Amino acid sequence: MQPNYQPIYEQARHLQFKIQDITSNPQSPSAIALHSEAERLAEELNMHKDPRAIESRIKNIQSQLRQFESSSDEIMSTNHSMELHDAYEHIRMNVRSLPHY
Repeated sequence: MQPNYQPIYEQARHLQFKIQDITSNPQSPSAIALHSEAERLAEELNMHKDPRAIESRIKNIQSQLRQFESSSDEIMSTNHSMELHDAYEHIRMNVRSLPHY
């Protein structure tokens, strides 16, 4: 793995597992979709995909997290959703600093 992708990949994997840990209803369609997006993000980082495609995936994840804040479906607490959104924003800023962005 390229050195500039490694720390971002590790952050994404950490958040992927954190999502699995804090999801209160892991079998709901919304939770499954979020888990899938988080897994794809880690795969794209591992494959050194185009940084703009990676950023798009992050924005999709952030959008899903924002929906959880106003949803009656209790997937995770609002605090967890906001915390994860901020963590993905940090990753997004790191992706924007990758070569070829």
